[in-house]
Amino acid sequence: MKENKTKTLVDENKTRALVDENGTFNFGTYKYPIENVNMLDCLKPFKIRTLRKLNYARLKEWEAFQGGNDRFFILGSIYNVKWMAMNIIIVYDKLNDKVYEYKEKSLERKSQIGKGMMNNVTEFTLKNTNIKFVNKLDCGEVTIHCFARGDKTKPDIDIKITGRHIIDPNVICHPFGMNRGVYSHKEIMRMNGEMIFGDEKIVFNEEDAFMIIDDHKGFYPFKMKYDWVTGYGFGENGNLIGFNLTDNQVIQPQKYNENCLWNHKKYELPNIKFTHVNEKLWNIKDEKGKVNVEFTILNQYELKFNCGVMYSDYEAPFGVFNGTIETEDGIFIMKDFFGMGEKKRLRL
Repeated sequence: MKENKTKTLVDENKTRALVDENGTFNFGTYKYPIENVNMLDCLKPFKIRTLRKLNYARLKEWEAFQGGNDRFFILGSIYNVKWMAMNIIIVYDKLNDKVYEYKEKSLERKSQIGKGMMNNVTEFTLKNTNIKFVNKLDCGEVTIHCFARGDKTKPDIDIKITGRHIIDPNVICHPFGMNRGVYSHKEIMRMNGEMIFGDEKIVFNEEDAFMIIDDHKGFYPFKMKYDWVTGYGFGENGNLIGFNLTDNQVIQPQKYNENCLWNHKKYELPNIKFTHVNEKLWNIKDEKGKVNVEFTILNQYELKFNCGVMYSDYEAPFGVFNGTIETEDGIFIMKDFFGMGEKKRLRL
C-alpha cells in the first residue's frame, strides 16, 4: 500500500471550529486539521464566567516538531505560558551520543502563536534564537526555520526543513472538565531540507528523514502532569511509520485519548499507562495488552527548578522503542524505533 500523497486536506473537514457558536467545545478525535482553533471563544472553562483576558492568561500554547535522520534527532519548540515564552532547540547527535541545547526566554508578548495548521504562522525571534513555523496544510506542507547562536560548547545552527503530508493527522479536542479543553494536532511527515551545524552541512532527504509536528493549546490545571512518547521507523518497503502515546489529565481516557499508530494509515489506540521502571527504562502498556512497548533511554535533556509557587520537574529523554502494538489489521512489531519522551510535572 502506498503512502497518501494528497496535496490538500481542506475538502475533508467536517468540524471546522474547536468551539461552536454557543461557546461549547466540540470534543472528539479527528483525522483532519481544524480550520478555526478558537479556544478563547469557549464559555466558562473554569465553571464560572471569567474575562477573556483571564482565560488567555490560563491558556498554555506551544508548537513543536521532532525530526531527523539516521544520525541526528532534532527537537524545536516555541512554548508560551503567558507570563513568559521560550525557544527551545535540542540537537541530539546519535553517532556521538551528545546533546546540544539552545534555550532562550523572554516576555510572551514578543511571540506569535498561530491559530492552527491551516495557513498560519508561529514565530518567536530573540537575540540568539529564532524559530518560525509556516503552517500550510491547506497546501499539504509545513516549513520550519530555526537559527541559534552557539558558544564554546556548541556550534551555531541554521535549520531549514519542510514536512510533507502523507497520512491522516491525529487531531484531538479533549476535556479537562465540563467545558474545559485541550487541543492538539500531531502528524508524521516526510521531511527534506538542510541543517548547517557549525562547519558541517547535513542534507535531509524524504527517503530517510522524518518530521512529527505538534500544535498544542490547553486550559491545563495549575499542577500540570503528563507522560508522553513519540517515535519513528521505516517498514520493509520504505514506508514511514510512527506513533504517539500519552497519559495525561484528560477525563474519560477510555473515550478520549491521543494514542495512535501511523502505518499506511492512522490507527487509534486505547488509553495507556507509563511505568518509570528506572532511570533508563520506561514501560508503556494498556490494560488488555494491545500496547506493550519498552522505551530504553540513551540520553536526555532536563529542565528542573523549584521556586516555591512555581516548579518544574521536566525530563525529555531520547532512546529506542521495542515491543508490539495490536490494531484491527494485526500485530505490529516495533524493533529499535528511535524517538523521545517527556515526563512533565509543572506548577505554573
